[in-house]
Amino acid sequence: MEDVEHKLKSQESYWLRKKWLIVYNGLVDPRTAALIAKQIGVSCYAFKLGISNEQDAQCSEQDAQCSEQDAQCSEQDAQCSKQDAQCSEQDARTTARISSLLTLRFKCRTAYQ
Repeated sequence: MEDVEHKLKSQESYWLRKKWLIVYNGLVDPRTAALIAKQIGVSCYAFKLGISNEQDAQCSEQDAQCSEQDAQCSEQDAQCSKQDAQCSEQDARTTARISSLLTLRFKCRTAYQ
């Protein structure tokens, strides 16, 4: 709320002040678009443009946060893939050691039967 008030007071452009006044009114006293537009003195079309631009800005911020999270997940995925590769190598070495023992055990069993 404080951000909206600051932007409302700091804008030099008439139309940007109107835009932030639309957002401010929507937050303080939610009403229909027609009532807020009438009170501020803009058309319903200008009201919708003001709101959609604000939503676009919020979506852009969320997209940036999601991109950061995606990068972190990609790093974690790379680390997991590296660990999986190491485990696969260990499994292959273990299988190679055990298979010769299993073959020898199988030969011994068949020889005594």
